[in-house]
Amino acid sequence: MIGITTFLDSFIFLQFFMKSRKLNQWLWKWHFIAGIISLPFVLMLSITGAIYLFKAEVERPVINNIQTIKNQDDSEKLTYQEQWDLAKQYSKRKLNSVVIDNEKRSTEFISGRFGGKQSVYVNPFNGKLSGTFKAKDTWMYTVRKLHGELLGGKIGTKLVELVASWMIVLILTGLYIWFPFHKGIKGVCTIRLKEGKRILFRDLHAVVGFWLSGLLLLTLAGGLPWTDIFGGNFKWVQKITNTGYSKTWSGRGLTSIEQGKMLLLDDMVTIAKKEKLEGVVTIGLPKNSTSTFSVSNKTVNFEKQKNVTF
Repeated sequence: MIGITTFLDSFIFLQFFMKSRKLNQWLWKWHFIAGIISLPFVLMLSITGAIYLFKAEVERPVINNIQTIKNQDDSEKLTYQEQWDLAKQYSKRKLNSVVIDNEKRSTEFISGRFGGKQSVYVNPFNGKLSGTFKAKDTWMYTVRKLHGELLGGKIGTKLVELVASWMIVLILTGLYIWFPFHKGIKGVCTIRLKEGKRILFRDLHAVVGFWLSGLLLLTLAGGLPWTDIFGGNFKWVQKITNTGYSKTWSGRGLTSIEQGKMLLLDDMVTIAKKEKLEGVVTIGLPKNSTSTFSVSNKTVNFEKQKNVTF
């Protein structure tokens, strides 16, 4: 163990003298510039991102209030097909899915996707509209827009992508400038506490930055595929290499041959229940007579998640 540590320290000491001083100074300038550019945006994006993590907790009480049937009578429930027909009348947009939840609550029919998602809730006992919910009507949607595009539309989206790119420059230049950690392997873990405030803050910045760099790069790598420029090119590479999701992975784009009567929504509910899927079960609704139903569930237990198309 001592021999390995000595070898690593010798290697780092050698690399220190092999580093180009001019390159080091040039990268330090870019590291400083990247920090100045990124810091205000990073703070704002960090705060809004942390707030958006509680989106479900903010929206759930509102949705529960809509779905709760206060004066539930003992009349016979409407079929899902009947509820779907009524939901079409209540919704100004074409419905694409229905959530199979607690049968004693209003049934949720969904239109749109992502930020444009809207829901109408039908009372299964009397067929009346229990309420509607739009993500755009909540303050959490503003937080999402602030986090994703700085409330600036396409220009804001590209600005956020630029900041993320500068963050990568900041991290990589910082790692190069600090390498070889001056004090060998100990420099990765040691913070000098008795050599003045300047050294203390420098070590705090360097050591903490080193240990967080991998996590930050992973976070940035996870966000870039959703951006305009990098994300657009990333999808293009997936397309030409056939490495992305197929268009039909969730049932979209699939067609069927008309043979006999079209399946009713209640038939699909019966099939979905036989699958005994855990969590929230959603049935994708067909767009026309030759389209298909799809059944999927969302649960924290990813190993048990399924996506079935009929």
